[in-house]
Amino acid sequence: APVITPTQSGQPQRHADFPTLLAALAGAAAGAAGVNLFSLRGDLVEALPYGVLRAQAMDLAARLLAAGAAVGDSVGLIAETEGDFVRAFFACQYAGLVPAPLPLPAPLGGREAYVDQIARMLASARASMLIGPAGMADWMPQIAERTPLAFAGTLADLPPAEGGALPTISPDYACYLQFSSGSTRFPTGVLVTHRALMANAQAITRDGLQVKADDRAVSWLPLYHDMGLVGFLLSPLTSQMSVDLLPT
Repeated sequence: APVITPTQSGQPQRHADFPTLLAALAGAAAGAAGVNLFSLRGDLVEALPYGVLRAQAMDLAARLLAAGAAVGDSVGLIAETEGDFVRAFFACQYAGLVPAPLPLPAPLGGREAYVDQIARMLASARASMLIGPAGMADWMPQIAERTPLAFAGTLADLPPAEGGALPTISPDYACYLQFSSGSTRFPTGVLVTHRALMANAQAITRDGLQVKADDRAVSWLPLYHDMGLVGFLLSPLTSQMSVDLLPT
């Protein structure tokens, strides 16, 4: 059975004072903290220490590039609250790709409307790839029919890595694409750089919450939502906090 990551990381705390998200992950990887994914019933499904996440993401980054993505491309990620989304998000970082977290199907929306919405969001993001959760594997081809993609599938469907060095990521490189909620019009994508994200994370963890070494985060917000993604996945990582995530 998975063992939840401890609250104490065992390392001197830093409040997001890193130049990039990847530098923050490297810092957090030296300690014992991590991301813990729970089921709807509250059972621990997967514990993902930051050190393990970093190694898995680097391996997957090479596989993303082998699947046909070019450095600088955007990648649509259907944001299920599970380990594969977290791995895919950070794999994009290492590959120099720009992840665009995408919403899950609405309970009352219907499949056809959802497929059309995601295809339109992928086109808006100029995405070259789509990665979704295993539970939606049979939806991927249907979405791919609506917009040209080099790859559409799950992480397990990615080809083996071809070797070669991963790109060097600078603070002014695009980190991710955040879509607006779409409550008043079709979702609009906003490009966020590593520098902007780290400034935001420092304001949250150092100045706002004044995070201490014995703090821990818990959230049930969706990971395609700014507060779910930045507030409760990326910001805790930048301050070496463990975080417990439950499905929305």
